[in-house]
Amino acid sequence: MPFFQDFSKIRLLILLTTFLFISGCGFQLKGSGELSKMGFQSIKILESEGVREDFLQAFIQSLKSYGIEVVDSLEQADIVLHFQPTNYQTSHTGLSRQGDATTELIKISQSFLAKEASSEKIIVETTTKTLRNRQVDSTAVLASDRELLTIQNQMAKELALKVIDRINRAILKKQSISP
Repeated sequence: MPFFQDFSKIRLLILLTTFLFISGCGFQLKGSGELSKMGFQSIKILESEGVREDFLQAFIQSLKSYGIEVVDSLEQADIVLHFQPTNYQTSHTGLSRQGDATTELIKISQSFLAKEASSEKIIVETTTKTLRNRQVDSTAVLASDRELLTIQNQMAKELALKVIDRINRAILKKQSISP
């Protein structure tokens, strides 16, 4: 009987450790790091055709979480943002003996141009990228498609945060240089 008591303690310890690990995954304290000090309060987004909807939604949601207002007029904006079409690519990185894809690399990049609304001076013009490698299970197509959608949403959020970070870093750098 002592073995089962020890085993239940071990199971409890494993369960507790797993819970703590999972609850800590991806946790980022709002207001820490570079994004804790935002160099702008409002932004006007000039959408371009070809921008992925999941990215645009994640971008707007991320802006709001940092207290940045998305405005409709240039007069209200600190920053004007121009997006180029989102570049989405997949390439097969592994094949089965039957020639089916077993892994694929997903690349998403977003080019953008951020300007000061008042002076139209360019703040930053660049491209941000994110990529993921995923397993493809050809026997479970529905589950694989759901997984792909989840991965795409995660990548859109990651890309959105990278765009905000690039704009903010450029603004803060410019503010620290100018008197």
